[in-house]
Amino acid sequence: MDQIYSSATLQLRHIFGANTMTNNVHMLDKQKVFFLSGNNVVKNKLNENSMSFISGSENYYKISALCLSQNKNFLAVAECGSKPIIYLYDPVSLRKKKFLAFSEKDSSFKEHVYMRFMAKETEYLITVTKAETNYLCIWDLNTSSLLAHHDLGSSNEIYGIDFSYNDNGNFTIVGDGIAMIFNIEGGTLSVVNESILPEDEMSGKVFRCAKYLKKHEFIVYLYDDSDFLITDLKGAIVNRVKLNYRAYTLFAANNGIKVFSSSMDNYHYALNSDNFEFLTLETNKCNIPNFFHSITALDYLEDNKIGCFITAQKQLYHFEIKQGKLFIRNVSEDNHTSHINSVDVAVKKTLFVTCSSDKTAKIWNYQNCKLETTLNFN
Repeated sequence: MDQIYSSATLQLRHIFGANTMTNNVHMLDKQKVFFLSGNNVVKNKLNENSMSFISGSENYYKISALCLSQNKNFLAVAECGSKPIIYLYDPVSLRKKKFLAFSEKDSSFKEHVYMRFMAKETEYLITVTKAETNYLCIWDLNTSSLLAHHDLGSSNEIYGIDFSYNDNGNFTIVGDGIAMIFNIEGGTLSVVNESILPEDEMSGKVFRCAKYLKKHEFIVYLYDDSDFLITDLKGAIVNRVKLNYRAYTLFAANNGIKVFSSSMDNYHYALNSDNFEFLTLETNKCNIPNFFHSITALDYLEDNKIGCFITAQKQLYHFEIKQGKLFIRNVSEDNHTSHINSVDVAVKKTLFVTCSSDKTAKIWNYQNCKLETTLNFN
């Protein structure tokens, strides 16, 4: 008697847990979020309590990086195999649109560890890619080809790629002992600071951030210990600035930089080209009485003069700078139950997102001080 076999196909319905990696979570809109879980990209539809998936390709053993373009036209998924490859998907339909791959002669590249699209356009995709050292790679999306690459000279961890929204051609790469500024205009990649800092300056230093002051042709570095270093474009040190407060971060601002202290006081400095000193243009003191909490995360939009920050006590605040005055208000008391790792403010909407060690990400509306939604990662 012939045996009858039935075939069955297993289909993913839900995935729990998210990979712990940099730049892993991306919002498509208020109700849809992308994140990596195992060897899958998960599209979580919060309003429908359903998930869609992009599974790792055959012959590729892991997905190493994820990135969503600002105009929401592309979702970039980097995979590892005998050679690294990047697939570009339509974020809505999850259909492949194109792929980016190295040529046969570029056999030394092993893994894409970080990706960012250019800030205001999607003509280029920027990746940090492992070889013997880390490489910066620029991909032309119009031709689906590698436009340029540059050896970063180190295999240290990269924390992120920072763009200037007022000057889209410049971007900064900051990492463990690394702070380099590049320019990409007209399809040409150039290094703004032509040589990295001397080895004795780099050794053991962790840079929080670096900003290129195009008007003065200087670069300002903020060390982890809140010292500022000002260099020319060739890496020669022209001045060190020791502040009498602990700085948390800095942002490019009109004619200089804006520095936020760990107690939320902020200072707008211009750079004096004669003696390379900071000139104080504006000082905004925190208007909360007895505010002694240190900041653990902060994001600021210079164009809109607004931002949000988190304290060590897990308090959420929204702030605005109006006519030279700093206005701060508490967003909510119903916060995360564990340490809040980061905060990000939306460019066009009155929303910001926080993620925490309590395995949740929360989306807040700072206009009405309400929690919009909570994403749970078990």
